[in-house]
Amino acid sequence: MKKLAFALVVLALCVSTTPIVVPAAAQNYADSAASAPPPLLQIFREEVKPGKGPAHEKSEASWAAAYKQANLKYYYVGTTTMSGPSEAWFFSAYGSMEDAEKATALLSANKTAQADVDRINATDGELLTGARSWYAFYSPELSYRPNFNLGEYKYFMVDTYRIKLGHYEQFAAMRKAVNAAHEKAGLDEHMLVYNVGLGAPGGTYLVFEPMKSLKEWDEAGKTHGKGSAYYEAVGDDGRKMFTSFLRDDEQFFVRDFLAISPAMSVVSEKVMAANPSFWKPKTGMAKAPAAKKEPMKTGKP
Repeated sequence: MKKLAFALVVLALCVSTTPIVVPAAAQNYADSAASAPPPLLQIFREEVKPGKGPAHEKSEASWAAAYKQANLKYYYVGTTTMSGPSEAWFFSAYGSMEDAEKATALLSANKTAQADVDRINATDGELLTGARSWYAFYSPELSYRPNFNLGEYKYFMVDTYRIKLGHYEQFAAMRKAVNAAHEKAGLDEHMLVYNVGLGAPGGTYLVFEPMKSLKEWDEAGKTHGKGSAYYEAVGDDGRKMFTSFLRDDEQFFVRDFLAISPAMSVVSEKVMAANPSFWKPKTGMAKAPAAKKEPMKTGKP
């Protein structure tokens, strides 16, 4: 399984403010750490063997270092799951499927990076039980305050919905009601909604909510629970709508927490400037393997 074959995965908000080796359309998302979400996300999910998390993170750090050493200026965000199965999720941003294809070709054409990645790839698979690739398409009409500075955040809460085919209107009405209640309550939160159009069963939607600390989850009951401004904004009619959606329109729901791993990510200096102590830890990152060295013992796919 070769990550290059899938192009690397990323959130658009992490791309750089300097020229990068991706097609022009994708560069629209490189102007700011707080730029608008991209039309297309590629999400690469790796299933990590139990007990192999630390070794896998070292492998991924070597992968990221290889791209930095090759000076590709190709940015992506790596995360690890804090709930559910032991996984690593990687995010990459594009303006279109054509951009994704061009980016893959450009990355593959860099022989130096390709050689390093092939060596890491050879051993990384030993740390995994499987992997999958998704392409998800942004739904601006269902999102809430989607612009934010990625560099300030350490976690993502990800809600995965699978709705019954033909029930999109009900899902859209539910999300819009949630957004309206948040707006009325004046909640300073961010929710980005994506439809997984390729790689997952039809009707799969992802809702990303960035978090600066897990304390936000501790306070969720206060800000969203009974007696809160949000609870009042939803009202009895809204709660009836949510109950109806759960009963009649939803097939599957799961909530995950992802922790951003600076060592497994490649982001721009502008992103890192928001929180240098987080993005540039004193311990540093693993070095990329030298061109003529033997394959690493803990390599990457």
